[in-house]
Amino acid sequence: MPSKQAKTVTLTVLKAGVCLAPEPAVVTGGRLRIMRVPALFGLMEHPTQGPVLFDTGYHTRFVQATRQVPFRVLRLLTPLRMDQAENAGAQLQARGIPAKAVRHVLLSHFDPDHIGGLRDFPAARIVATAEAWRGVAGKTGLSALWARLLPDLLPDHIERRLSLVRTFDDPPIGPFASSHDLFGDGTIRLVELPGHARGQVGALVAADDGKTYLLAGDGCWTRRDLERGVGPVHPYLAQDRAAQVQTYETLRQARRLPGVVVVPSHCPDAARELVPGGHES
Repeated sequence: MPSKQAKTVTLTVLKAGVCLAPEPAVVTGGRLRIMRVPALFGLMEHPTQGPVLFDTGYHTRFVQATRQVPFRVLRLLTPLRMDQAENAGAQLQARGIPAKAVRHVLLSHFDPDHIGGLRDFPAARIVATAEAWRGVAGKTGLSALWARLLPDLLPDHIERRLSLVRTFDDPPIGPFASSHDLFGDGTIRLVELPGHARGQVGALVAADDGKTYLLAGDGCWTRRDLERGVGPVHPYLAQDRAAQVQTYETLRQARRLPGVVVVPSHCPDAARELVPGGHES
């Protein structure tokens, strides 16, 4: 989708941890086995803004954050497998990118497997929708658990670092009625993906390989579910099930656009295709 004259970014899809889950609960028609579900995030190297992250995946501090009730239930429901080298900050450091160089972290939403590495990047502005933040702000204990928030993963005084997106009033793109051009140059355009969580967004990324990648967060869990209807469990976890079903259809339409690659955050096929070194399910 990007023209030859448009600005582009270099996109690298990375994996920060996996959780273990029964495959039939994740993938329509899955086999009776335990699968390793990846937590993907995007590193976008922008020509003027430097490294920009879309989500941060899991983090090893998830273990400490789920040590006590009521949050221990998240550890039981989503057993985590990762080591320190997989933390987002460690992966960027290994690529020669210091944490202080990251000036923007974009959040699809505030689930633990998307915000796990936020504390690794103390200099970054944290971009999220105002609606997403309203859904979790100030929540503790059971209210936080119900909102799928682990408060200990949030940076201290996060309010001072938030850049809240309140409107989507930039031009439509394909099946998306409007967008939010993050830097005003067409490189990263946020689009609404409602249903799974309040205020969830995806990012259309104009990459320097000539493709447009739709980083889709939890708009769906896997590409295969876009081919087979809706996921077996995913829609039942949605905060707005009707909106979630519509988002599946929106993602199907987006996937048909020339040059568009949909990247759900937990898709093993996308991980095998795009993550350096691949992924074992």
